[in-house]
Amino acid sequence: MGLGEVAQLEKKPDEAMEYLQQALAVAEKLGSGSFQQRANQHLYEVFQDQGNFEEALNYYKAYKQIADSLREDENEQQLAETESMINLRKEEEINQLLREKQQQQEARITAQNWLLAAGVFVILVILISMYLLYRSNEENKRINAELQTQRNQLEELNKVKDKMLAIIAHDLRSPLSSMQGMIYLLR
Repeated sequence: MGLGEVAQLEKKPDEAMEYLQQALAVAEKLGSGSFQQRANQHLYEVFQDQGNFEEALNYYKAYKQIADSLREDENEQQLAETESMINLRKEEEINQLLREKQQQQEARITAQNWLLAAGVFVILVILISMYLLYRSNEENKRINAELQTQRNQLEELNKVKDKMLAIIAHDLRSPLSSMQGMIYLLR
């Protein structure tokens, strides 16, 4: 390609055509669109300088076709990049929404865990209170049983006292009545 360009600048059209056509063949073999475009452009210029407008037109058409193809490929690449950027942004938005949703779920789970812990605490307090009430009730029953036995003992002692007093009163009544009778007689 360089040799063809130099020959073109030195106004050696036959040599320039030969090198440029070789460069075009190599570029086509490699599939390099930009080199094909450049070779066609230089061939167009060489044929135009020679006055061979028909051949120049063919190379110009090939140049334009490759230029359009490269521009179309570039546009498609830009379109693909734009689409991938849009898709990336959508995915980022979706990821952000998922992160927010996950944070909300974590907050909800944390709140549920706190409620569960509070519920367990309340249940423990109730169980401890019930156990203390049960112990207190058992203690009250034991004390009531002791009080009942003491009451029964006191009632028995009271009955014994009453019998004793009745016996003493009976035993004292006869001598006191005799004394009373004597005091009456003495008076």
